[in-house]
Amino acid sequence: MNHSATVARRAARQRITVRCVNQTDELSGAVAPGRRLTILLACPVGAWEGEGLVISTKFLEELQEYARLWPGPVRVIAEQQESWSSAFGTQVVQPGQLPFELILHSHANLDPRRVFEGSDVVLSASGTHYHDLSQQALTRGIPLVYVTEYSLKTARAIMRLETRSTLLRLRRELWLRQNHVRQRRSLQRAAAVQCNGTPTFSETEGVNERRLLYFDSRIFDDLVITDSALTARHERMMASSVPLRLVFSGRLDRMKGVQYLVPLARELSRLNVDCTLDICGGGELATQLAEQVAESGLGSRVKIRGSLDFSTQLMPFVRGDSDVFVCCHPQGDPSCTYLEMFACGVPCVGFANEALFGLAERSKAVWLSPIGDIELLAKQIGYLSSHRQEVMQHSQRALTFAQQHTFRLTYARRVEQLQTLTAG
Repeated sequence: MNHSATVARRAARQRITVRCVNQTDELSGAVAPGRRLTILLACPVGAWEGEGLVISTKFLEELQEYARLWPGPVRVIAEQQESWSSAFGTQVVQPGQLPFELILHSHANLDPRRVFEGSDVVLSASGTHYHDLSQQALTRGIPLVYVTEYSLKTARAIMRLETRSTLLRLRRELWLRQNHVRQRRSLQRAAAVQCNGTPTFSETEGVNERRLLYFDSRIFDDLVITDSALTARHERMMASSVPLRLVFSGRLDRMKGVQYLVPLARELSRLNVDCTLDICGGGELATQLAEQVAESGLGSRVKIRGSLDFSTQLMPFVRGDSDVFVCCHPQGDPSCTYLEMFACGVPCVGFANEALFGLAERSKAVWLSPIGDIELLAKQIGYLSSHRQEVMQHSQRALTFAQQHTFRLTYARRVEQLQTLTAG
């Protein structure tokens, strides 16, 4: 057993900082030239398994892309957790082989000096634990860029979905509003803000003049549907006597609106809409959902596919066997799923949460219904089943929009903004 890896693992479990070797250092024997980018993540990166670190594949791909694009050393500061599970896949990595330096911490022992020491620019999550960093960055003369995801409206919607007690809701509502005021002040002091999705981009208008709008996703170029494949799917959809194929992809929980899927399927059946619904994903409501489908006698129209590997199963399935993405999200989190469905040439019909509303304005590839209105959403789908030429037009617009916001293009824009802050 490698002694240094064992020490690192034990230290991490004891919440002691672990400094993982930068791959560039191993190759050159010295710190890589160029200015250092420090990335401070809000979400845990993973947990130890033997000598390796279990990490979300999505996180790993993002961090590797920063390391690939940034012309200098990259340091990542992230919280560790004791166990890890992900509906979208994980990998076990050897920390010493990562192309960036990794420091594990807990919120309780995060030392701001560690964040800024040796840093030329800092990309930080926004939120409760990070409000004071922008002032400290100003004091030190180091540009700090915040990443925003949840607007106050979205945070309140999520809180209401997760909180049943009226008294607790009131208390959390007050806390959210107070925290929002603090966050706006921290964003004002930041060198720039990168907004994941339109909700916080709109919310921060006038707060910080250096805002960058981006749409997070896992769309690599090889996952985008080809023109020939899209044409073939459209030809099939336009054939007579074939159902419109609806798809839902995401976590099976209330935040993603899974509670609306079976009622929607029942209403579509009542209206005799010629369609099927495939549900892809896993989560806390998976068993309940399967029972509801069986009890409703919807087995011939609704199929629960379970958790599918993103690149080898989910994306190929959506590209070949789906016509319209059904989104019942009752809140406006900047879901990766929107752009990923678009990359398959699959437009969206769903509730007008603030994220989907903003995406609809920019892509022209979304049909919107009021949040929670199952009857109107079913009628909208019935209309689409009878107007498939319109589905084809939205499908092409969805693909065009996704091609403008692929993973590579998105991270190139984000890194370019960071580089402008260190120029000169």
